[in-house]
Order: sequence, then C-alpha cells, then structure tokens
Amino acid sequence: WTVSPAADLGENYNPRDPYTAFTMPGAAVTFTANYVAAPGYVEVTAYEMNGTLNEDGEPQGIEWSDDGKVWTPVGDGNAYPIKTGKSVAVQFRSSDPRWTVPSKVSYPIIEGETTVIEVPATRVSIVEVASEAEQFSASGTVSMNPKNGQVLPGKPVALTAKAGKDAVFAYWLVNGEKVGYTATFKYAPEVDCTATAVFRLKSAVEDPVLDQDAIEPSANAMVGVAFEAKVPIADAAYPAKFTASGLPAGLKIDAASGVISGVPTKADYFVATVTAAGGVNAKAKSSVVVPITIKPLPEWAQGTFTGYAMECFEEDDDWVTGDCGSATFTVSAVGKVSGKVSLCGTNWTFAAASYDVASQTDDDGAEVFAIKTELKTGKVIRPFVLAVRAAGAPAADGPTLLNAYADGQAAAHSVSAALWRAPWKDKSTAATAKAELARWEGTYTLSLEPGADYGSGYLSLAVGRDGNVKATGKLADGTGVSVASPLMYDDADGWFVLLYSAPSAYKGGAFALAVGFDEDWYLREVSLPGGAWIAQWTSRNPEATGERGEGFSRDVTFTGAYYNKLENLYKYYSKLRFDFASAPALSYTYKETDYDDNDRKATQTSVEEADAADTSNQMGLTVEIDENGKIVVAKATKPVQDKETKEWSYNGANDGALSLSFAQATGIFKGSYTFWYDYMSAYDGTTEKGTWSHTSKKVNFEGIMVQGEELKGFYLWDMTGTYEDEKTGKEKTFKYKQSFPVWFNSGE
Repeated sequence: WTVSPAADLGENYNPRDPYTAFTMPGAAVTFTANYVAAPGYVEVTAYEMNGTLNEDGEPQGIEWSDDGKVWTPVGDGNAYPIKTGKSVAVQFRSSDPRWTVPSKVSYPIIEGETTVIEVPATRVSIVEVASEAEQFSASGTVSMNPKNGQVLPGKPVALTAKAGKDAVFAYWLVNGEKVGYTATFKYAPEVDCTATAVFRLKSAVEDPVLDQDAIEPSANAMVGVAFEAKVPIADAAYPAKFTASGLPAGLKIDAASGVISGVPTKADYFVATVTAAGGVNAKAKSSVVVPITIKPLPEWAQGTFTGYAMECFEEDDDWVTGDCGSATFTVSAVGKVSGKVSLCGTNWTFAAASYDVASQTDDDGAEVFAIKTELKTGKVIRPFVLAVRAAGAPAADGPTLLNAYADGQAAAHSVSAALWRAPWKDKSTAATAKAELARWEGTYTLSLEPGADYGSGYLSLAVGRDGNVKATGKLADGTGVSVASPLMYDDADGWFVLLYSAPSAYKGGAFALAVGFDEDWYLREVSLPGGAWIAQWTSRNPEATGERGEGFSRDVTFTGAYYNKLENLYKYYSKLRFDFASAPALSYTYKETDYDDNDRKATQTSVEEADAADTSNQMGLTVEIDENGKIVVAKATKPVQDKETKEWSYNGANDGALSLSFAQATGIFKGSYTFWYDYMSAYDGTTEKGTWSHTSKKVNFEGIMVQGEELKGFYLWDMTGTYEDEKTGKEKTFKYKQSFPVWFNSGE
C-alpha cells in the first residue's frame, strides 16, 4: 500500500499486509494497492554485530524498503513479495539512534523463492549532555555534535561547553569521574552515558599548589607501551594550565589536565619538572620534580608474529568456527604495530601506535602485553584486541623454544587469531632454534588425499635455513598454489607451518592447511591451541562444480615426508600398477530419425553419455622401474577392429597410450592416458540402421611422489552443467572442470 498524502496510520498499520488495519487520520487519504508480477519473496531479520552492549540482544527500530518509500519493520516473521533480479537493492534504516545498519545491500531475488535476509545491526553508545553549576550564579551552556549523541564506530561525539558571565568551565564528568578538561572535547564511550560540564565562578577558583610529597617516582614506564600519569592538584584549582620540561622522548603533558602521556621511545632515567599556573590567576604558579624510569621493551615483545585467523559465529547458543585464514603482525623496537588478517579471500589491516597497557601477568605467571586496535577493510571496521604473552618457565630438560605467543579476538567473536613469534629471533632461544632449523632444512613433498568427487592435489615444501617455507604445487581442481610462510614452533605441537592461499577464482574461498614436522621427517596434521584444526579447501565460485551456485567446502587430509632428490625411484618402487577409480563418461549428441504420425521423416537430437570402452589395460597396467630409476612403460598400441563384426578389441599391451615421466629434482610426476569410447551416435528407424562411433579422449595427469607412499594425482575433464535462468525460466548451460583421481600402487 502507498498512502497520499503521508499520514500517521497507527501502530497496527502494515503497508505490506493486504488486510492491514489502520487508525483513521484527521484528514482524507488515498490508499493505492501496488502489485508485483512474478515476484520473489524476502523475509528480513536483523542480528547484532558486536553482541556486548544490548541486554536483550535484539536490534530495535530497524526497517527495510525496496523502493525507499514504503518501510517495513524487520523480524516480523513474514515473507513479502518484491521484484526479482540478480542484484536487487534493499535499503535499511534505524529509527533508534542506538542501532546502525548498512544503508543499502544488493541480493539475488529468485522468482517464487523466499530469500532470508539478515541485516547486520551494530549497537552503538549514546551520549547525553548536562551542565552542573557549583554556585548558583555559575551558569553555562552545553551542546553536542551529532545532536542525537550517536557514537558511530570509529568516531567520537564532539562536546562543547560555554561558560556564562563571571563563570569558567572546569571539567567534564561521566559517572562521577573527570574525563576531559577542555571546553571543546571529543568523547567515544563504550556504553550509554551522560557527560556533564561543570561550571564554577571565577572568584571560586583556587590557585594551584603542587605537592612534591604526592609525586611518586614512575617505575612502570616502558619503551613502546602507552604511558599515562597525572600530576594532581586540588579539585577547586581547575581550570589550570600545566607545562613540563625534561620529559622523556615520546611523552608530553596535557596543558589542561596535567596528565603526562605518550609512548616512550628511549630507555633511561629522566627527571622532569612540571609547573601548574592558575587558569584565572596566571601569576599563581607551583612546580614539582617528577622522576621517570623508562625500561626497554622486552625482546620477545618485538618482531614478527605469524599464525592463523578463524571465523567464529554463534549457532544454537554455541560458538562454532568457520573458515580459516592467516594472520601476521610486526612490532617495532618502539612498540609500533602493523598487521594483516586474511580470511575468506578478504584482507583486513590493523595498526596501533604502541602496546596499550604495561606488562601484566596471566594465570600461568607469564607476562602479557595488550594491543587494542581495529580490523579494517574498506568501510567495515571491527574492534580487535591482541594479547602478547611471554613464554612460560623453561622446561626441566632445557629452555623452551616458544618465546612469545599472541592471541586475538574481534568484536562479537567474529574473528579469532593465534600467532607465534619466530624463536630464532630471540637471543635466549636463537641457538637452540637455529640448530633445530638445520634439522628441518630441505625439500618435503605432500600429497593431498582424494575425495569422492575430486583427485589428489600436491605441494612441494622447501624449508630454508632462515626458517622460511616456500610451498608450490596444484590443488586437485588445477588451481596453482604458491605461498611463503615462516616455520613456527609451539611447545605443545612442535614445529609447523601454516599455508594459506585465496585465489581470485574462488571468489571468497581459500585453501588453508597447518602442516607439522615429525621427528622422523614425516609431515603430520596439527591441532593448534584452542582446538583449531586448520585443514580447509573452499570455493564460493558458483560454477566450481556441476551444482551451480553451491561452490564447495572440503576437509583436507594429506600424507607427506622429507624428499631426497638424490635417491631414485627404485629404492621405493620396483613396479607401479597404474589405476583409475573410474573412467568418465563421454557426452555426445545422439540423432534418431523415424517417421512421424504423418509418415514424414523427422530427426530428433538428444545429449547422451557413453561409458568408456572396457579395456583390459585400463585398470592395472604395470609400469617397470629399473635399478637406475628409469621408468619403463610398454610401447603404445592401438585398438583392433574385427573386420566381420566391426567390434573393437582392446587387448594390446598399452591401448591407452599411457605415458609417465618423473622429475627427480621436485618429485613431481606427469603423464597422459587415452580413453576410448564406442557408441551408437545415430539411428535411422526408416532403414533400421545405426551409425557407430569409435573415438578417444586424451587426459593429462600429474601428482607428486611421497617417498614410501603410493603415487597419487589428478586429471581434469571438461564438463557441461545446466541451470534454470531465474528471469526467463529457460535452461542454460555453463562449463566447469571435474577433477578425477589417478594413482600408481606399488607392487605387481
């Protein structure tokens, strides 16, 4: 329904209900019924993004519209008809300033189907302003921008106080605590609050007096860690003006509050002088000496940290994990932080000027430093907190190699992360770590296990003496992988590396795998702290498989080991038995001609599938390996056709023309095989004769050798999928590549 002119029709009026009730307005209005042809349907709900500020957990006042004119409350449980399309823009707004929502998001709306839209709503805090006069005649006014006091993510509210005649502004109060000492002040609280401007008469302002006995030497300051200390004066002495000399580099004093703050950049002992002058009587001055000791930032709290990130969300009152990715950040010698989280094909960046608070101790007795920052990508911002911990006590049989570990959590547990610092970067563990690195240096081969509908991809890992791991290879869908990541160490899980790649073709999907190194130089799966199992392969490309729109999500398992480039194949295999799980069917166009009801010749076509010919060598063809490691494959043969029956026989030594080559330097094997197909491609019912086709299709396969394991690989087959066009209802086709497994078993 649309109404003209606009009017208040009461709380029972629903513009999208064909049987809606309404309250009669004071003047005449016209109702117009609007219809949608061949509609799709939407059910719109809202969910809370940050999950910390709202007691009942339900967003309030959220409405949606598909035309910007008719607005409907979300979450009423109804599905409403709207126009269809690949990208239909739906608008959102909030009548409650405590909630913010995206202004517009586009969704695919399919005819006859219901699309459930979940709009993310962010609960923000609201600031109200008030004034307080200490004396009856100490008047003043307050204002705020924005006027509704809405604290948007990443933005503060601007407060302004203006004192009346004979009065001065003293400070801002929130919940009885002083938060600001300037008449113009920016404030961003985490909860709803009232900011009160305190005014006092000029004649009531006392001269400032600084007490040297009240100044305690500061021994907690540290390079790279945010520092704050206040030089106290009597409450009645505000407003005042503070100055300082001799402060350590990186620190400054706030002229209005007397708070010394900043991030120290040099470790030393300093003696600063602080002076307070009266805000009304500028000639009234008082000074004190402030001793400050700046400690160096521990070595374990500096450098590069690398690890994993994981998507987390709430489901049935439980927190569950989703996609995995990578995370890294660097802390400079003066505490400056910069980093990146890569998750679901999206890169989030974060930065901080320093560690947020001085050293604390966790439940295990380890030192902890905190980093408070924000994850950012485009206009999306999520609060993010990292805790960096020192290693625990040394093990009884020697020093621990884990010198520092960091974990992080984004707002509403939407992203969690765990990261490790390279142990060879710290003096206390460098010698032991480098000796360990020498053990792992070299090349490792890793074969990804095949699944029911895909083959076996592979990776080659080169571990350098600098602790960096370079991984190259291919996934079973033919997607290339090339990543570099440092070797990491955890006291519970030993040495491991995290491999993460997000190809653009996956459209938000990614490959993430944690690989551990065993004492016997085999590669193993790793369960990291928090129970994180990093072994995922996902694609959100709607045409990744034959089920258009589905993409895929696959768990990854693997086998892997150290690879000796100098040893030949004969040490591990004397013979290899070639095998396919099954041969793909071949699609072809079948033509059939016959008389129709009017005795006229008519030809119809259809797409059919032919099974591969039942060749004796397709399964179990043996490949010889001589003592020099040379691969010997039987010479290619061809099928033979019987002159009388015209049937084809496949009894040759190698009718599939199998070829196989092996790269000694990398362990990668490649080859080809030819499938044969015999099928009737046409039939003429008027002559009762059929046309037979004899054709072949060659496939190229590849994989990698894991010493002592069977050789596994994959090949790709061009496929055609179908789907119904959402606008026309007609069937359309798309191309995709299906992955199939191939392997060579050891033995006869």
